[in-house]
Amino acid sequence: MKASHVIYKVDDLYQAVEEFKGKGFEVEYGTKKKPYNAIIYFSDGPYLELLASSGMPRFMKGIQHILRNEGRTGTNYQGIMRRSHTDPVYRKRNQGSGI
Repeated sequence: MKASHVIYKVDDLYQAVEEFKGKGFEVEYGTKKKPYNAIIYFSDGPYLELLASSGMPRFMKGIQHILRNEGRTGTNYQGIMRRSHTDPVYRKRNQGSGI
């Protein structure tokens, strides 16, 4: 089995492109308008794809992080979220808090 390319995740695509160009690589953006990736081709073998952040809103990344780490912390956040709307004690305690 051969790999077609290697994905290299970067936080700032433009900065990463400049750094690779500074090291002598020829870098080509995937698209001209609002690029999210850039490609570095080699004469032989797989190419390197510089891939920027997915663009997921920070709020959603936070929720994803909490849910992903749920099993490690022992806290059941999904249960808390479900219970908050149906638990009368929770509702009474948080009445008027805007929750």
